[in-house]
Amino acid sequence: MKTWICWGVAAVLFVLGLLILPGCVREARRISRLDDDGVRVMARITGIEEVSVSTTDDTTDRARYGTHKTVEDATVRYSVGGKEYGARHRLPEPIRRHRVGDPLPLIVLPDDPAHSYATYEVTGGWIMSFLMPALLLIGAAVFGFAGSLLRGVSEAGPRMRGLK
Repeated sequence: MKTWICWGVAAVLFVLGLLILPGCVREARRISRLDDDGVRVMARITGIEEVSVSTTDDTTDRARYGTHKTVEDATVRYSVGGKEYGARHRLPEPIRRHRVGDPLPLIVLPDDPAHSYATYEVTGGWIMSFLMPALLLIGAAVFGFAGSLLRGVSEAGPRMRGLK
C-alpha cells in the first residue's frame, strides 16, 4: 500500500510539473528578452493609491502586519519612441516613500512598449520559472524512488516469513 501511495504522489507531482512547465518556459523567455532586448525608460509617477491587501498567504507578512497590510499602487506615464504610455505598478516598500512626480525605472520591449515591467519585479520571475518545476520534478523522482524501495521491502517480507 505504501508503494502505491508513493507512486501516486510521484505521478501527481510529475503531472503538476509538466503542467506548469510551458508557462515557466514562456516566463523565462520573456525575462530573457527583457534582459537582452529590453529598453530602460524612466517613468514619472502621476498618482499613488494606497491599497489594503490580505496577508493570509504570507505568514511573515501576517506576523508583521496582521491580517491586512497597506501597499501603494502607482499610476505612471512614460514615453517610448516619442509616444506616451501609461501603466500601473505596485511600489516597493516602505510605503509613503514615493511622491507624485518621482521617477520610476521601467523596462519595456521595443515591439510591445505598451506593457512595462518594473525593474524590481523581474527578479522573482526567474526564481519561479526555474525553481517550481525543478522542485516538483525532483519531488516526483524522490517519491518514485521511495516507492521502488518500498516495493522491494514489501516483496522481501513474505519470503522472509516463509524461511522461518
